[in-house]
Amino acid sequence: MLSGRTPFYSSVNSEIYDNVLKAELDFSDPCFTPEAAALIERLLQSHPSQRLDDAEAIKAHPYFASVDWAALEAKKVPAPIQLDLTMSDVRYIKWKFTSEWATIPKPSDVTRDTVDMLISRFSNFAHVSDEAPPTSASGQAANGEEQREQDDTAATTTTPRGSRDVVGLWSIASVEMRTMDGKVVYPWGSKVRGVLAYFPDGQVSLQIAAQMRPCLRHHLAERATREELIEVCNSYMACFGTYETDAGANTIAHRLHGSLGPNLTNSTQKYTYKLEGSDKHGVEKLKLYSSFNELPGEHMAAQTILTWKRVSTF
Repeated sequence: MLSGRTPFYSSVNSEIYDNVLKAELDFSDPCFTPEAAALIERLLQSHPSQRLDDAEAIKAHPYFASVDWAALEAKKVPAPIQLDLTMSDVRYIKWKFTSEWATIPKPSDVTRDTVDMLISRFSNFAHVSDEAPPTSASGQAANGEEQREQDDTAATTTTPRGSRDVVGLWSIASVEMRTMDGKVVYPWGSKVRGVLAYFPDGQVSLQIAAQMRPCLRHHLAERATREELIEVCNSYMACFGTYETDAGANTIAHRLHGSLGPNLTNSTQKYTYKLEGSDKHGVEKLKLYSSFNELPGEHMAAQTILTWKRVSTF
């Protein structure tokens, strides 16, 4: 719980067994105080006679010296972290879990009364529209959330404009993937950070990062584990190059000169775009829609939708 991973972690079961039997515990992370390290060592002793397994002995350990056990049992100790959460807030859940598609197997022997009961109990769950989402930026809202957004901002207009309207600095608002039948998933989690810069001379720079990226156990990347390096790459993307817009077709093309993923270097990433704003405030929101692409192993196609909010103009 201190480091965010199990002490003998590996993605391969045989390596876990070897680690349990032979590996030394690594307490180099600053999260491990001397008291914490001593407690963990006692708890993980392989020989039962040396293992700390008595409740009173555990409570008396120096690591818990500041804990008032009587007050804790009486529920008089406030939680050390107060989470500010709403019903659908998943910001504290690791992004790799929120990026998974929700698949619900069809239950057997379900009556209409059962369905009505489930609907009444879980009415706050996100609704998936029966209609397919738009395949271009000129389409109408595909689901209730986007429609409500438009209703709440009646003065907002969607206008096809030229490259001068995309020029500026943008901050990421959301990254979502949407299937042809309207299912939506957030591959970077509910909260994401990122900037997109379109310069007047045709240069573009884009960066996106998961909000809660785990730290490496060591500051030097060459000492990171394979799993840590995979997590580093999967939780950050960056690229730069030039861009061209086609206002008539509402498309924008990123011609990448460099990318964190080297396979994308010298490639062209083409998006349909939609600009939203008002006559009073001008363009305030930019949406980039990728084409629908087959997802490996998923037997479905999905498009990525990047929503950006304007920070400033150049």
